Amino acid sequence: MEKKKAHKAYKTSKSWDDYLIFSNIRAQCKSACKVGYENYIKTVENNIASNTKYFWNFVNTKRKNNGLPETMYCDNLTYDNGNDIANAFAQQFQSVYKPDTVDEIPTFTTDKTVEMNSCAISLEIICNKLSQLDPYKGPGPDGITTMLLKNCRFTLTKPLFLLFTASLSLGEVPLVWKSSYITPIYISLETEQT
Repeated sequence: MEKKKAHKAYKTSKSWDDYLIFSNIRAQCKSACKVGYENYIKTVENNIASNTKYFWNFVNTKRKNNGLPETMYCDNLTYDNGNDIANAFAQQFQSVYKPDTVDEIPTFTTDKTVEMNSCAISLEIICNKLSQLDPYKGPGPDGITTMLLKNCRFTLTKPLFLLFTASLSLGEVPLVWKSSYITPIYISLETEQT
């Protein structure tokens, strides 16, 4: 607001003193914007691990085009509208998809045991943890989305309780529980030079 007033005063009077006042306020605004932007970048970087949605919102603001490409090519064919592009993706994924075959639920073996009696799990703890899941996070290797886990928490709490209790009492963690996805995210350590 002050910058606009100073600019208007300078434009009206064409005085060198008014120009210096306007120039000083403009420099303060630029400096404040630069500090604010640097703080914003630090906040985004610090929240990557805890809130990936915040990071991707920032990335999307930097992209020039957030939509589908206007034209796509697959197997020497050209697709130029959204419906055709979506169908081409569906056909491509269907052609390479190989469903996992799970014959049975992983079993616990008792050849190695570790004392894990200090851990306490209750139905209430499991239900509370499920309700705190971020529904916008992607699924793990099992393909189960956090939205499904959160929305079905009342049905899933007891089976999970039984699985966790069996794991603790036997002192083992099933091998499939130890797999996860790791996605590297580029973080620029340099600040924008102006």
